Amino acid sequence: MPLNKTFVFIAFAFVTIPIFAQGANHIKIRKISQTVEFREDFSSTTEAFVDREALTEQGAIVAGKHSQTIISSLGKYEILDAYTLKPDGYKLPVPIENIQIQKGIAAHGTGQSRPDADVYLITFPDLKKGDRSIIKYRLTQYHPALPKWASFHDVLEPGVAFDEVNVLVKAPSTMQIAVSGRGSNPIKTVDGRSDIWSFSTSQPTPKRTESNVANGLVDYPHIMASTLKSHEEVVQAYAAQSDSELAITAEIETLAKQITEGSKSPAEKASALHDWVRKNIRYVAQYLHTGGWKPHSLDWILKNRYGDCKDHVLLLQALLKASGIESVPALVSLFNEYKLPEVPVVYSFNHVILYLPELDIFTDPTSSQIPFGALPWAAAGKPAAVALRTGAKILTTPYFFPENNQLLVKTRMAVTKQGQGMGNVEVAAHGHAATLLQDRLEQIPSGMGASAVQKMLEGAK
Repeated sequence: MPLNKTFVFIAFAFVTIPIFAQGANHIKIRKISQTVEFREDFSSTTEAFVDREALTEQGAIVAGKHSQTIISSLGKYEILDAYTLKPDGYKLPVPIENIQIQKGIAAHGTGQSRPDADVYLITFPDLKKGDRSIIKYRLTQYHPALPKWASFHDVLEPGVAFDEVNVLVKAPSTMQIAVSGRGSNPIKTVDGRSDIWSFSTSQPTPKRTESNVANGLVDYPHIMASTLKSHEEVVQAYAAQSDSELAITAEIETLAKQITEGSKSPAEKASALHDWVRKNIRYVAQYLHTGGWKPHSLDWILKNRYGDCKDHVLLLQALLKASGIESVPALVSLFNEYKLPEVPVVYSFNHVILYLPELDIFTDPTSSQIPFGALPWAAAGKPAAVALRTGAKILTTPYFFPENNQLLVKTRMAVTKQGQGMGNVEVAAHGHAATLLQDRLEQIPSGMGASAVQKMLEGAK
């Protein structure tokens, strides 16, 4: 079976945008009011009022619950008021026993585990079709995701009706934060030593949505605010924080020499190091006290032999550096986002890969399936914020092209009058298809090829 490989470039994922997709055509947002205040120490407080109406019985299931996840070491969540509002104006307060707090999140496989997360689940009493669930809460963030980076964003999902949306953003004038909006322009005023932006919009009727729509974060109505002005500043802050763990120890140097023994060119050495990391370090996303933006130490990664994308990238970066090969982190999004927002917010990026300037190659050591010089599908043609030593830049990861990514199957079959058949199947794979096919072939135990083919044929009946 010929297996022709032509590798291309892409990447993989880590965060979800909180939207109201579950309630499309079943609930209506009567009012959302938020006041966001940034402080000079880059902490922030958000006070929110959310009024949802159940339009159907299914909508009552959605509107009847409210959840919020907070990293307890980084912030605090306070419920200021919560009640069911009947059509006649009667209020049913949420009793204390209807507020459950789950300590920690444990996930299987490649899911995110957060041992220090608190998950609040509020269940509204006696909520039926025509009723409204109303909650007022305060969300305090003590520490920013990255040094000197506090941000806020709110996106209106098109499949839900919003009667009224009001957002107020406050910050000390000295911070000179960046603010942008779509659907309505934020209006700036000055009150003493504070800058204030007000944003108001509505969406009276739901809009038809398509699955896998691109650039929703950028194109849907939204407001965004950030203490950093550009995505280049974000990747510079990330690189500075990651570099604090980039220590080339004797263990790293010895390991790099062992892995690259026999390799001559920088490309050969980089490929050998990349393959060692992807095959020997499992992907496990477990965050503690970091909010998901800081890698573990190299000693921790090598001891445990697992980590998330930041840990894989840090280890490969250290091994490359010990081998005299420069590499820098690159932040990308694995959502269906092909444009960066006007203002850098947390959801601008959800994955980190490496860029090797000398070889002009993006590579992703996180996925055990993807070899050096190729990336997973989700980051093809994506903007990447790259922390080049000469100054951060926005580059674009290579695109996929049909002529370089093909799967050709040729089947020849002879059938006798008695109904018996004999034939062969020839598969030629190129690009990403070849990478996936090779990975599946490698999973077939030695001597089990015939059984694997038999099962494939049985499954095709």
